[in-house]
Amino acid sequence: MLKLGLQVNQEEQAVPSLSRLYLSSHKASDVSELVSSWREIITLSDGQEYIKGENDIFHLKRASTWSMSSLTDVVASIVPGISSGTTDEGGTADRILDYNKVIKQLVVHESEGPLNKETPYFNHHAFFASLNHYNGKFRDTTGEFGKYLLYGEVVTSTNTMLEKYVHFPPHTAALHLVSQALRPIR
Repeated sequence: MLKLGLQVNQEEQAVPSLSRLYLSSHKASDVSELVSSWREIITLSDGQEYIKGENDIFHLKRASTWSMSSLTDVVASIVPGISSGTTDEGGTADRILDYNKVIKQLVVHESEGPLNKETPYFNHHAFFASLNHYNGKFRDTTGEFGKYLLYGEVVTSTNTMLEKYVHFPPHTAALHLVSQALRPIR
């Protein structure tokens, strides 16, 4: 990257934790319709809804609670002294957390958008107000452009999300991501 003239931070920095993904729409009932259209790819396990993809598993959440069991299991596999119920013989202390094994939380907003405290770096209400203004200015009476918003602050791979997991009708989705959790190159 230096050869390209980019500034590279030479200090070791921790890989940021993954954030939840938030699915919303200006008209909240549109989110319900979209999730209903995903019925073929949603699986139920212990009363919970999941979407299993090639790399990741997404847990559809309608409440604002985290399930820490999957994160605990993954962290336990690399941090000595934490028990997850499984053991790993011959491991090293310098292992990297495999974010592909962490179940991603997809918070589905079917009644109203996320609160500003849930997404402090992005204002959903301002986004949809601006989008309404844009649609009105260009006479998009259908309001299809940007109908859905998938927001995440820290994700593993934007390419993977766009290519493999975003099951939205054409030209209706906006994907806004703040940061990507990159693994250090060793």
